[in-house]
Amino acid sequence: MRDRQRNGFMPAQFTPLRILSPVTLNGNIYRVEDCVSTPPKQSSWDQFLTVRDASLSKLTHRNLQEKYCLLLLVRIMELCQDAQELLELGRVASIPVILRSAIESYIDLQLMIASEEHIEFMNSSLNERMSRIFKDVDEEKYEEFRDKISVPDTWRKKIKHKFYDAGKKGLYQGLYAHLCRHAHGNLEALLQDHTRDNKIALGHTPEPAVSQFYARQILVMAVASLRDVLVLFGAQAEDLQVLDALL
Repeated sequence: MRDRQRNGFMPAQFTPLRILSPVTLNGNIYRVEDCVSTPPKQSSWDQFLTVRDASLSKLTHRNLQEKYCLLLLVRIMELCQDAQELLELGRVASIPVILRSAIESYIDLQLMIASEEHIEFMNSSLNERMSRIFKDVDEEKYEEFRDKISVPDTWRKKIKHKFYDAGKKGLYQGLYAHLCRHAHGNLEALLQDHTRDNKIALGHTPEPAVSQFYARQILVMAVASLRDVLVLFGAQAEDLQVLDALL
């Protein structure tokens, strides 16, 4: 396993791999027969880590919106690297859970880049959830969090509407739906991750196609997120081309 201190990320152009389900970051949905089976080069992740570190070292937030964007970006980077390290260990059953969380942060990142008003939504969402936790437990804390809510009923907004607001309906219906099925441990996940040759298996090596699929998604999610933030911070075209070349 690579040193945990090393970093990793990648761009928004997306070439899916042959696997069980559609995959997308750019809004297109691909069926199995439409997908290519060529995995990313073995060194692509390492190359990305180098580009990521060099890119992030140049960024300094100038306002609250940029600060939130960098926070979301760092979360996505950490989740992608966690997934990558599990992949290198051949432990893939929990990767869908991690990538699903990364995509949800990616959607918040898209909304934050689009408008600083998303700051209020995120803050209100936290305060509203905390107030609901303390409602029948601690009246003082309940009122403290309730008074901080500036955007009411954030908890009523379904996750799919955030995807739609971010212009990522295809991502919601494709890759995100696939990851949710596996994160919830449905029959598809049980058969893929926990059986081999029609027998229940513990700790077996994943199929190459499964590993290739996850490797591609990790790379693309990382690149896409970093690329979008670099655009927000006014990156030069040549810097974006270096990221694009990694895919």
